[in-house]
Amino acid sequence: MPHLIVKDFAAAKTPFEKDGVTFLFASIEKEGVVGVQIGKIKFLLCFCAYENRTILKVDKATRPPFLEAIKRALISFAQASGATILYKNFDEIKALRDRRNFYEPIEFLASYDQKTPLWIETGFGSGRHILQNAKSFADKLHLGVEIHRPSAERLLKRVEAESLNNIAVVVCDAKALFAALPSLCAQKIFIHFPVPWNKSPKRRVFSRSFLGEALRVLTANGVLNFRSDDQIYFDDALAIAREFKGVSIEIKQNAEAITRSKYEDRWRNMNKTIFDLFLTKERSQTREDFAYDFSFPSGDLSKKDLPYGLIAISESFLLRAGERWRLANKGLIVRLIMGDLLALETLYLLIEEGRASYFPSAPLPTRQNYAAHRALIESLYA
Repeated sequence: MPHLIVKDFAAAKTPFEKDGVTFLFASIEKEGVVGVQIGKIKFLLCFCAYENRTILKVDKATRPPFLEAIKRALISFAQASGATILYKNFDEIKALRDRRNFYEPIEFLASYDQKTPLWIETGFGSGRHILQNAKSFADKLHLGVEIHRPSAERLLKRVEAESLNNIAVVVCDAKALFAALPSLCAQKIFIHFPVPWNKSPKRRVFSRSFLGEALRVLTANGVLNFRSDDQIYFDDALAIAREFKGVSIEIKQNAEAITRSKYEDRWRNMNKTIFDLFLTKERSQTREDFAYDFSFPSGDLSKKDLPYGLIAISESFLLRAGERWRLANKGLIVRLIMGDLLALETLYLLIEEGRASYFPSAPLPTRQNYAAHRALIESLYA
């Protein structure tokens, strides 16, 4: 990841704009964070002092999949702070581009109107399959969900180079996003060659809870295709699928795909068996829409002692408050871990002028996140 090592650093006074980058706030400690906005994207930079040097880097939890945005923010903030750059691990900074195909999870949920048929691919890797689908089925909106940011960046570059306008890319844990997607919105779901996690099955994307959400999201006669080279994972997925009613199951081995991924090319060369599981949703169900409010009350928190450590935990959700930094505008920003125990989100609680909000955006609208949000409100305003 891009980073700088500088000397004579003192965080510049915020807010200000430089080189197309808006710096929203900055903390005042020797180790702190900086709020950044470029177009529609918000994220944090981090700075940490050691001896007579300071390292500037991007915050892992909020990191956008655009290296040029990170580089521009690092250089601009270092220059505005009067620092001397001793080392940087990048050279050219390309022009900032309008990445219209990239969406923050909340932004995609708010913008999708459900009029265009939706196909979803989780963990798209190199992007071969979703790119071919987008070209072959131009009347569909193809949503790629990927937690690996470099993979998302590579796909976005291909999408831009080929001028495709029917792909949307979200960097997110698929388990969390599926719990927030609208009911009956997707015609097809592809889960191709996910990590087996045979020694830690709880980390798998394909689970009972995930399949329940996926079937809720599928339209009637919608199809979920699980494709794997790992027989243990495949057998476990098949056993889970057989627990659900109203679903027809089809199994194939070594079926030819329209587009092979890099993984499949590798496994084919090793003469490994490729397993396919096709689940067709045979009937519809009552639409279940979410209307969770993640706003905060209007009470003044400027003199409130904010909670630290574990705030709430249950069988379904967790809420923990961690590191916090004082801001130059007398505000505060706090790192939060919250939501589903198997798909936790890391985000921040921002206190400015005594009022609370989430940064860079509200949590995904899931039952678990809403329960954690209510626990946070109770802790803050009790």
